[in-house]
Amino acid sequence: MNELFLQYSGDVLEKYAVKADGKLIEYSSAAKLETAPGAIYCGRAGDCVRAQEAAFIILKITAKETIRGYLKTSTVKPGDRLPVQIIAPAEGDKPARLTDKIRLSGKYCVLLLGEQTKGQQVKLSNRIVDPDKRAELAELGDKLLSSLFAWYRTEDIEPGFFAGGLIMRTACENADNDAILTDACALKSVLDTINRYYSELAQNGGEGLIYVQPAEERLTNEYPDAVVKRGNDGLFEREGIDREYAKLSGRKVYLPSGGNIIIDRTAAMTVIDVNTDAASAHSRRELILNTNLEAVEEIARQLRLRKITGITVCDLINMDDDTDKNTVLQKIRTLFEQDPAKPEVFGFTKLGLLEISRKRSVIS
Repeated sequence: MNELFLQYSGDVLEKYAVKADGKLIEYSSAAKLETAPGAIYCGRAGDCVRAQEAAFIILKITAKETIRGYLKTSTVKPGDRLPVQIIAPAEGDKPARLTDKIRLSGKYCVLLLGEQTKGQQVKLSNRIVDPDKRAELAELGDKLLSSLFAWYRTEDIEPGFFAGGLIMRTACENADNDAILTDACALKSVLDTINRYYSELAQNGGEGLIYVQPAEERLTNEYPDAVVKRGNDGLFEREGIDREYAKLSGRKVYLPSGGNIIIDRTAAMTVIDVNTDAASAHSRRELILNTNLEAVEEIARQLRLRKITGITVCDLINMDDDTDKNTVLQKIRTLFEQDPAKPEVFGFTKLGLLEISRKRSVIS
């Protein structure tokens, strides 16, 4: 069971946390919405790096504040204005990551937008496995596209966005058709708003924010089945969330059986060392396997909790048996299926180091 905790300061979301089966997996101060993943801008191209087929895009946050974003593209020229969406926030010296493949996320559907498209497509979440349900949702998605978004482009708006496709999210599996229809209608309303505002900006040669999804709406869409707990100042203290996060955010994190992991972040990668420490078991092999299994469970949680991205190298306790190695690999891959960033496990190196890569993109 997921629990979503939302702490407000007045009417403004101050911070949020997520627990899965009672364990803290996400904790964050509410990012400035204008620079958070999902925000859509009309940006202006700055430097273009032809060798990388990329461009740096200037996003106008306010009259006096701008940020730089990085967009993979080979068609943009300096000075061009174009719609983009933030898919990962800026980190230190790294610019925000942008995409021109814009999407609008609802509770049950994700609407894929574009200025030009050759055809509309319905895609289904891979987690929906029942063949009959997949066929039913595919048919419903086709009807929604043909009725609500049929080559959608308001006649009096130029430029504007097409609805290029629809993704039926995992939550559709247990939802009735009326709920899915309501969600799709809400996305159409957002699309109307975006098209009108983008048209005004583009026609006047302007730039700036086009649309940003309200924070609570974004979070409840991302965790549709979560029990939501809201409160003002003091909620996190009463629920013990701040205390739990403090225990989990140090360099050394203890494991249930007495072992620990040590987390070191560098500019190039994150390195995690696993130690048995005070752990005990009936045999050395059992001790090592149990400690490593506890370690990868905590590592999967820590990557989400600390928003660690890029390359992570884990120095697990050396295992001689290939069966034990495969058990550990299967465990961490299963855990990563629940991570929206979809980390990739590359396996063990010749030196026995476990290699992981986690993308900086966090938009759902």
